[in-house]
Amino acid sequence: MQTIDITQLQAIGYGGMSTVYRYSDALAVKVFRQGIARDVVTHEYDMARKAYALGMPTPQPHEVIETQSGQHGIVYGLCNGMTLSQAITAHPERLEDYAVSLAEL
Repeated sequence: MQTIDITQLQAIGYGGMSTVYRYSDALAVKVFRQGIARDVVTHEYDMARKAYALGMPTPQPHEVIETQSGQHGIVYGLCNGMTLSQAITAHPERLEDYAVSLAEL
């Protein structure tokens, strides 16, 4: 497993369980909060791979990593677009479509 030093990376997104950093021009790394078990991260990685394989509009997951401080993360292809909550806010009439897509994972 690759170890990444995130101390010099630019944070580009925040969530309840993680922070997303720009890793390169083509990649981002989602770093989970300290204490989030590797099993949780691996499960999310597996779900992201399935979603990507199904053709869902989601960034391509590349690998599970660890930071220099022992946090776990996932390297994704960098893409510009809306988060799920932004998409729901912008298109509340599609909420059921989004829910069905997530349930199919």
